[in-house]
Amino acid sequence: RGMLERWMQLGRKTPIHRSAHARGIMRFALLVMLGSLGLAGCDVAHDDGGGETTADAGAPSLVWVLVHPSDAPLGPGLYLFDEDRQVVVRRLPVPDISSPHALAWDGESLWLGGADLDDPAVVQIDPLDGRELSRWPGVWTEGIAFDGTDFWYGPMEPQDRLIRRVDHSGSVLASFTLADGDVVQDMVSANGALYYLVNDDEDRIVRVDTESGSTVEVARGVHQAPYSLGFDGTYLAVAVDGRILRFDTDSGALVRDDPFAVLGWITAIAFVR
Repeated sequence: RGMLERWMQLGRKTPIHRSAHARGIMRFALLVMLGSLGLAGCDVAHDDGGGETTADAGAPSLVWVLVHPSDAPLGPGLYLFDEDRQVVVRRLPVPDISSPHALAWDGESLWLGGADLDDPAVVQIDPLDGRELSRWPGVWTEGIAFDGTDFWYGPMEPQDRLIRRVDHSGSVLASFTLADGDVVQDMVSANGALYYLVNDDEDRIVRVDTESGSTVEVARGVHQAPYSLGFDGTYLAVAVDGRILRFDTDSGALVRDDPFAVLGWITAIAFVR
């Protein structure tokens, strides 16, 4: 426990958006924590998160998965999923947001947003115990992305057409106008560009030049009902209906179609990198 606390302190001494080394320490601490709690091979099979412990197969390929309360066979929550072994290693409760849709990972914390008529906000969450650490009040969004320094989030209200760049406090640094007709379903930063997912008749992935706001359609017909968009360090990824589809960031070509054993309506994913 003492060694883990030292790693955690090291990871948090340096501002996380300035230090890739600190983000690596935090990821390592997260993996150590999972192993120390016997969760590194825990396959969630019940609402309470119980399951069987299996042998540790080494550092997993981890992705946080947001499961919406309206369709959650194992319960709504933030699931930390080991894609290599197809097991859930941890589940955190969803904070009090009636319709959670947006999720980002900044190397230290989870950032959750959505639609809440009474108290809209983006909430910063501790990945170790699910505690709320801070919030940006008054923000409605279905897509949020971390670019290594700042965050971007898309609008939900039809009259609001701005994609905003904000710092860790939620203060707006810049913005640009969303293309006419596009509704951001999810958003991710990849290779220095911003990508967003549009769930409409054409089901598109769109790349944005954040300097000019110009857009290029990268992929079309990704799935009949896509809601989540992530980046695994190489490919864009859409998790839906028990599969995870991967697309080339430049051509938009479908390059992989793999199983994804997280049940329910997945509204967002965020890879731990």
